[in-house]
Amino acid sequence: MWIHRNRELQVDLARRASDLVPYVWEAIGFGTREHLVRLSGDWLIPVTNEELPKPEWPAASEPADCIKAACFVGRWFARAGDETTIFAMLGVIP
Repeated sequence: MWIHRNRELQVDLARRASDLVPYVWEAIGFGTREHLVRLSGDWLIPVTNEELPKPEWPAASEPADCIKAACFVGRWFARAGDETTIFAMLGVIP
């Protein structure tokens, strides 16, 4: 498994994740204002693909790299199980 081959990425992950909280809140606010996501109870629901704007970035650009990485992490999380399992694999909870 990828996480077992990359143990160094687990170092201090909980603290680093906590440092990102203000940016995540800002991103959620932006996403809801721009109608990219909507809130449903405790969940963020993305709008359908047909509704999303289709920006075009050069393949070798930072936004394109971020999208590729986010897709990889999203697929990995989807196959990994529930949140508790994911957090345990990442070393966030014992």
